[in-house]
Amino acid sequence: MSFKQGNFTFNLFHARGETDDHTWVHIPEAKILAPGDLFIWAVPNGGNPQKVQRYISDWADALDKMNELESEILLPGHGFPVFGKERIEIALTTTSEFLRSIEDQTLSLMNKGKRLNEILHEVKFSDNLMKHAWLRPVYDDPQFLIRMVWRRYGGWWDGEYDRLLPSPRNEEATIWKELSGGIDPIISKALECSNDGKHELAAHLIESAFYADMKSVKVHDARKIIFKRFSEKQESSMARNILNHASLASDQLKRDLAELD
Repeated sequence: MSFKQGNFTFNLFHARGETDDHTWVHIPEAKILAPGDLFIWAVPNGGNPQKVQRYISDWADALDKMNELESEILLPGHGFPVFGKERIEIALTTTSEFLRSIEDQTLSLMNKGKRLNEILHEVKFSDNLMKHAWLRPVYDDPQFLIRMVWRRYGGWWDGEYDRLLPSPRNEEATIWKELSGGIDPIISKALECSNDGKHELAAHLIESAFYADMKSVKVHDARKIIFKRFSEKQESSMARNILNHASLASDQLKRDLAELD
């Protein structure tokens, strides 16, 4: 869609990125590009854990199309403007390359029959690209984008057979509690992992303890510590806030602050 206002033409382009109906704008007379949230001075918000499907390669396509216009002023949806055709070209092309790399690697591994958990730990993020100020993971963790690619092409099942039709989690956790000889060894091991910087393992363990005994003050005390530490290690604000939410909830002896008393 295009329209004129005064001496300027506004060319509006559709793209699928953060939403199905994203719009970016080009003003040719002024050589201005307004990408909206397709450029935000951060790893693109293409993997938000709490939102609907987002589109990584479509996002890259839009950035490549913007780059063809050779604009001289870039007005992002968030952050400072970028001036100069060469600087804008670098910003757009490196972001597009970053997105395509994630999707290409993920699809390649999916086509080899890899499970989601394997893929999350095998995709490599380019240090050379992420050194740029506009590709810092300050909002989304790049790993989140892998999940969006998986969901788009592979569906919601993560490839783990025991998770296709799972038992209630508290029943599973109760079995682990019995096998461990009680809840105390699980809490102890979870805290040990947390102390050693193995935050992911600590989180798995303490959640098993929680589901085995949701009212245990001892569990919540440990859970509060473990998720607080895990949160503090995150550069991504999305990951940091979600994990910190779990810590704050345990401070009130809850799993989640949104749950009703």
